[in-house]
Amino acid sequence: MRRSGFLGCVLALVALVAVPGTAQAAPSIGVTASCVGSTLTGTVTVGGMTAGTVVTVRAEAQTTGWSLVGSAKTFTVVAEATTYPVTFNVAGIPGVKAFRVTATGASKSDTSAHMKASACAPPAQVPEVPAPVLIPASMLLTVGLFELARRRRSAQVRV
Repeated sequence: MRRSGFLGCVLALVALVAVPGTAQAAPSIGVTASCVGSTLTGTVTVGGMTAGTVVTVRAEAQTTGWSLVGSAKTFTVVAEATTYPVTFNVAGIPGVKAFRVTATGASKSDTSAHMKASACAPPAQVPEVPAPVLIPASMLLTVGLFELARRRRSAQVRV
């Protein structure tokens, strides 16, 4: 009985003195991206990087090889922040087959999935009907609705 009490005291003392693990997770980085219209948007996810680590993000376009689109963007990792949004304007680049986003920081890098350039095309525009066509058409529709209402009223009165 005495021995287990002594052992319990030693274990309690070790638990109080033990320093919590200071081992940091290995740095990691991940990138996801999508394209709508001429805007390439992405999210960079970092893990295990110390605050103050600089991460460089760049958009690349594939014509014959991969080349930088515009200028690279950088951000500094802030404590407790793990995701960082990025956007790139990819309008007006001739002959592009695909786009991707690459992020590099703390000797780690990741590249998003490739997106076909056709996925980044601006949305289809609906042609507008000119006012000289709309005005007479709306007048005819209005007159037609009044005539229909008049005929229904007169048919109800006869019955």
